[in-house]
Amino acid sequence: MTKRERWSRIQAIRQELVARIHKKYPRVEHLQTEIRASGMIAIIGGPDVFDMFMDRYDTFWLSEAPHVRLAGGEGCFVGVPARTPHEVLASHGMRPGAPYVLDAAHDVTVTPWRPE
Repeated sequence: MTKRERWSRIQAIRQELVARIHKKYPRVEHLQTEIRASGMIAIIGGPDVFDMFMDRYDTFWLSEAPHVRLAGGEGCFVGVPARTPHEVLASHGMRPGAPYVLDAAHDVTVTPWRPE
């Protein structure tokens, strides 16, 4: 399988995930009801999935590896690269906490962003 074929497959899987979430929970409020029953949820996905929940995170953990570039990759949020991930999170009223260094030699960090 070529890189392009793998990327196309990843995109198709992501689109299917978004479609399934929308089918089961046509309104975010329906999902919130289920979350309240269990108390916790972790959101995985990409720009479209993150965007669905952007105004509902209690914490968004932004991982950054500034020296890494993925050929054919896309921004982590809708609107990236026109805006930085920091600008997107800040535009939703989130502020960064202290970053945790995961790999000092390569400047890899993870930073909690929380609503003000």
